[in-house]
Amino acid sequence: MQHSTLSLAGAARRAGIALCLALALPLTAAAQQLPPAKQVVDRYVEAVGGREAVARHRSRTIETEMSMPAMGMTMPMKMVMAAPNRVVTTMEMPGAGTLRSGYDGSVGWQVNPMTGPSLMSGAELEQVAQTADFFGLLNYDKLYRSMETTERTELNGRPCYRVKLTTATGRESWQCFDTETGLMVASGGKQESQMGSMEMTSLLSDYKEFDGIRMATRSTTRMMGQDMTMTIKSVSHAPVDASAFALPAEIQALAAAKRP
Repeated sequence: MQHSTLSLAGAARRAGIALCLALALPLTAAAQQLPPAKQVVDRYVEAVGGREAVARHRSRTIETEMSMPAMGMTMPMKMVMAAPNRVVTTMEMPGAGTLRSGYDGSVGWQVNPMTGPSLMSGAELEQVAQTADFFGLLNYDKLYRSMETTERTELNGRPCYRVKLTTATGRESWQCFDTETGLMVASGGKQESQMGSMEMTSLLSDYKEFDGIRMATRSTTRMMGQDMTMTIKSVSHAPVDASAFALPAEIQALAAAKRP
């Protein structure tokens, strides 16, 4: 009886191993079918209009509206960008004033009506510099030391490939690209600010074409338990005067005081 029991146990064990192997094979095959991250990103570039269309412009002005339903707030926001790596963002905060931030190619800064002027450093500076890269869409290889397609999943109601992105300093984020259209449908990671590092997830939708480039005109971001929806109202690629990126006087003073 003992021998029969051991034989039965051995047979069951072998059957279990065989079953595990059989189940693992489809999973392994599925993993092998994940496209390389570079291929996914290159397809995204094509989906928004192609490299030539992206490289054609040298400046961009985006007018948006940010709403926070839970707080009953709606705020107009404007972002002005110019090649190769300059950006200024202004946002009108009801009852508080204008929040301004920017990057001029070397200095990252913010003027908050509630906390005053400040210079960015560390991960926050890296983040704004990355945002300011006018041709960032074409520079994934420069912006990230590694890219990896980690899974095929579903986000924002769409099947997508999730790509893990890691910068030279080790900061990680991810983006998910529609398996059918190639367009980005979601992104996430840690958002750096004066309040520290906060996890955020953004859902992108309503793509529209502006001067040959398709852009998501609606994004809903969840951060600190709050939902913020940004809706693009207009996009212009008309030239922007260099004065738009001049450091505010209070920021110039801070930068001068920081120099040795």
